[in-house]
Amino acid sequence: MIVKYNKNLIMIFFFPKSKLESIDSILPLIYDLKKNHSTDSTVIFQNQKDLELIKKNIFIYDTLKNFSNIRVIKKKNIILNKFRVILLIFYLFFKTLFRSKIIHFTQFDQWPFKIISLVFPQNIYRCNSNSYHDERRNFINKILILNEANHKPVGKNIIALNDEFKNKFNDGGNIIFDYKMPRLRKFWHDYVRDNSSIYLEKYHPKYYKNKKIIFFAITSLHDQGFIRDGASIKIFNQILNLLVKKFKDHLIFIKPHPTTSLQNLHELTKDKKNVEITFLHPSLLSYKASFFICDLFSTVTTDAYYLGLTTIEYSIYDKQTLKLTNNKSVGKNFVDYFFHEDLQSLEKLFESNFIKKKKQYTYSDFNDLLIKNLLN
Repeated sequence: MIVKYNKNLIMIFFFPKSKLESIDSILPLIYDLKKNHSTDSTVIFQNQKDLELIKKNIFIYDTLKNFSNIRVIKKKNIILNKFRVILLIFYLFFKTLFRSKIIHFTQFDQWPFKIISLVFPQNIYRCNSNSYHDERRNFINKILILNEANHKPVGKNIIALNDEFKNKFNDGGNIIFDYKMPRLRKFWHDYVRDNSSIYLEKYHPKYYKNKKIIFFAITSLHDQGFIRDGASIKIFNQILNLLVKKFKDHLIFIKPHPTTSLQNLHELTKDKKNVEITFLHPSLLSYKASFFICDLFSTVTTDAYYLGLTTIEYSIYDKQTLKLTNNKSVGKNFVDYFFHEDLQSLEKLFESNFIKKKKQYTYSDFNDLLIKNLLN
């Protein structure tokens, strides 16, 4: 049961990171605030490039347009950009003075926005961008020596989307609000489910005639962490050729990564029947797909797993990754079948009755303490 709170004059400001993941993770909260609590949100992007990335993901962009205001800080003129930042700081000072809140992903732990956190720490909420915790992040740190900016929160409040982030700042000095796995909230499930057929039929007319689909999520198709150098295209072709051969009565929806070269992707798929490139949200596809397959585990795999899909990963890891994972998937807890450079076994799987899971959705625990605090 959702309890509605009065919004008064409160505005909630969101400052997402440049990567798509942060806005995708916090989108259910934006929807919840407007739909269930009649509270306005403003999403402020750092630059136009970040907004253009969102526009390619039409479901995310439509949801933002319908349930929030969208603003961009920096545009083409560098000098005017400095004035925009100064004006924005003054505007935020005024709004936070009247109990508005700011949710960010480290921007307000750094100058110049840090000044607002120092003056109004109780109105500032630091959030993490990843809805789930999986072993992949530990492997990334070991293999790529990736050191994310670890700015100490200046504001008092922490929004934890997973336990890893919660434990990181659970030292008694911060107020922590659990908002775990927001894309698994029931109200978000219902919203996405109600829109899945609408978007599929609008952007993929073939779906109206053939409603059997396969969800194929891919990487950037160039060398990156975990995958053996030069193997990305080979993996993609092996998976796609086998899908086309074994599932002639299905539509194969390929979901590219934001960094995927679309020119290369179109070239690789131009002669394939029943294959479509899609920019629809992974959850929309998961509600309708027969099963999920990927060339490398990612957050999209976890979403599909929690939405009840059978999940398959076929990849070719480098030696270091295989050693670290003990010849298992980097996301082993969310992958039902993992094959490493073994196309024959993948083909045998497709010839068997491998879809044994029933589509049973997982819901995250509901906790409205964050909503209460934001609206007080």
